[in-house]
Amino acid sequence: MPDLVPLPGSERTELAGAQPAGPLDESATITVTLILRRRAELPDALVTGPETVTSTELGEQYGATTDDIASVTSVLGGLELTVTETMPGSRRMRVSGTIAAMSAAFGTTLTLVTSPHPDGSGDVTHRYRSRGLSVPAELAGVVTAVLGLDNRPQARPQFRRLSAAADSRNIVPETKAPEAGAPAPAPAPAAPAAPAAPAAPVRPRAANQRATLAASRSRNSAPRGFAITSTTWGRSMRTRRPSCTSRL
Repeated sequence: MPDLVPLPGSERTELAGAQPAGPLDESATITVTLILRRRAELPDALVTGPETVTSTELGEQYGATTDDIASVTSVLGGLELTVTETMPGSRRMRVSGTIAAMSAAFGTTLTLVTSPHPDGSGDVTHRYRSRGLSVPAELAGVVTAVLGLDNRPQARPQFRRLSAAADSRNIVPETKAPEAGAPAPAPAPAAPAAPAAPAAPVRPRAANQRATLAASRSRNSAPRGFAITSTTWGRSMRTRRPSCTSRL
């Protein structure tokens, strides 16, 4: 057995409703993901802003170091585990091996259980562990997380299934053409006519204009060249009596 030290933050609580589902084949090969430490701590200005970096810069400045990757590869290789993929920028390593070798390397016991799926769709069979994990002492502080040993369903879908009643309200009924020889459908009753708008009141402006014009024509005694100004129309109207010569 390797010398192991506890892995902080790896504790798992008991799963309510879990029932044994038979023996687990410890010779079966599984794959897990390891998360390594950063080469440097993220500054607060980068976490909360306003500073930003590209994904490439993030990997180069804060990703996993080549020395840590080499150390993990060497230590786990001695425990019959194989590194299948390394992603320094995201600090991840994928490791494969038998269930027996995984249990020994990370200080846990895996079992096969059946438990209710979080989305309520029924029971699901999966690998299961409880309590915390451990890592080889040489990797203490280097490996920060081991993911995938317990593959119980984790996520719950956030969408809702549309019920048949609600779905029927969104369906536009299909209009069928009348069959040949079938009587024509009765026309729909006409909508009632809108009430006529009341007649607009007669304005007295035209009557005033006519009265003013008649008054101007009746002024025969006005002297020659006399100007008659009408303010009713908002303009001036000049009238001029023609000159006449009478011979005696």
